Amino acid sequence: NPMGEADDEQKLDRKMDALLAGIWEKSKPVMAKRVALLRAASETIQSKGALPADEHEAAIFAAHNLAGVLGTFGFQDGTEAARSIESILFGRQATLADAEVLASMVATLEEVMQR
Repeated sequence: NPMGEADDEQKLDRKMDALLAGIWEKSKPVMAKRVALLRAASETIQSKGALPADEHEAAIFAAHNLAGVLGTFGFQDGTEAARSIESILFGRQATLADAEVLASMVATLEEVMQR
C-alpha cells in the first residue's frame, strides 16, 4: 500500500528528526565551549597580535571539530565559518590582520549556537 509506506516514511523522518534534535541538545554544551575557546583566541589575537602555540593548536582543533559537527546537524553557515577559521589558523600563526575576519566568523558561530 503506497499510502501506508508514505506514512511509515514520514513517521521515520519525524523519529530521526527528534533523535538528531536530542543529540544536538546534548552536544551543545561541548560545542559552546569550543566556540568560547575560539572567541578567546580571536580576542587574544586582537590584543596581542598572535596566539601561544598551545592555544593555537586548541583553536585549530576546535574549528575543525565544529566544522564537522555543525555540518552533521545541518548548520551550513556554521560549518563554513568554522572552516574559514581553520583555514586562517592552519599552517601559520594568525596575525592582527586576521583578527577582524576571525571575530566575524566567531560571531556567526555564536549565532548558530543560539538556534
